[in-house]
Amino acid sequence: MVKQHKLQLTLLIFLIFISLGLPDSIMGSGWPSIRSDFDLQARDISIYTSVGLIFSIITSYFYPFLTKYLSLKQIIILSISAVVIGLGLISIVPNALLLFLAFPFLGMGQGAIDVAVNIFAAKNFSKRTMSFLHGFYGVGASLSSLFVAIFLKTAFGWRGATVIILVCQLVILLSVVLNGKLFIEKKEEIDVTQKMARVVLNFRHYLGPLFYLFYGIELVVGSFLSTYMKEVHHLSGSQSAGMTAIFLFALTLGRFTNGLVTHRLTETRILQMQFICSIFGIVLLPAQPTIASFLIGYGFSVLFPMLMSMPHQHYEEVIANRIVNLQMTFANIGILVLPVLFGFLIQAIGFQYFPLLLSINIIILIMIVIGVVRAKG
Repeated sequence: MVKQHKLQLTLLIFLIFISLGLPDSIMGSGWPSIRSDFDLQARDISIYTSVGLIFSIITSYFYPFLTKYLSLKQIIILSISAVVIGLGLISIVPNALLLFLAFPFLGMGQGAIDVAVNIFAAKNFSKRTMSFLHGFYGVGASLSSLFVAIFLKTAFGWRGATVIILVCQLVILLSVVLNGKLFIEKKEEIDVTQKMARVVLNFRHYLGPLFYLFYGIELVVGSFLSTYMKEVHHLSGSQSAGMTAIFLFALTLGRFTNGLVTHRLTETRILQMQFICSIFGIVLLPAQPTIASFLIGYGFSVLFPMLMSMPHQHYEEVIANRIVNLQMTFANIGILVLPVLFGFLIQAIGFQYFPLLLSINIIILIMIVIGVVRAKG
């Protein structure tokens, strides 16, 4: 009975991680068609996504305060419901101004839930399962990209893809509602969660959140790699996009393959291997773009889920929960700020220095991880 409960819970968490990834590709893959329909500029996408990220940062940061009034099940249900509302608005809005209304809902729906499920998963599952979970996030993002690509070839266009993604979210929402008893927490677990808002952290506790601030590099590569390939290597538009697809594929593949071997290696050894892989990829970027794109994606793949599980291995639960809460908040801040910073620097010095900027960011991440590993206890 206990094994059956654990299996049902694991499958439900997998679905929720797919749900987190599903909305991600609508604006990315669908933006050329969306901006054409609404007569927008290519750069305008940053305005919409920034609105969503700001609301995501707010709900992530205030997650400890939400837990005083809402259970884990309620936070998950309300968050997915907010995403459903946001997707519904995207599918029906007639102009660019009303499109803005969707993004506060998408942001609120992807903030607190991200913290909630990562804390829950880190507390209840192994590093191996955590790696699989974040792999399923990639499955969600890949599925949404696929839906957009398919529907753009039909009369339904990006709106049709949004409706399909909306239906997927409704199915996952219904699954959570029907199986909500799996998320019922014991009184002591509720007490620990509610103490998060009052816990006092010291400098070493902020090393993990600092790592996630600079881990916005994953989005930087996803956003700029295609343009780098076109500007520096003079590849065609489709070939350049293919390099980004290789990077994203390696990112997802790495999380699944790491789930198969993580129990055989120490976390330090895995991190060393991943950073070496990333560095090789960056070094090869000017000469071997295809191999480099794969190596960078594969090297990044394990970093996010592994650092997310570390607090519950190193600290008592109430401190670990607060660290994970801040890690997700800082991750959203990094996603908001780092691409803008890289865009400014690239515009100032040129795309040929993109590998150098990536190298500096990787060195910063390595230094922070060394601090995280040494700051146990």
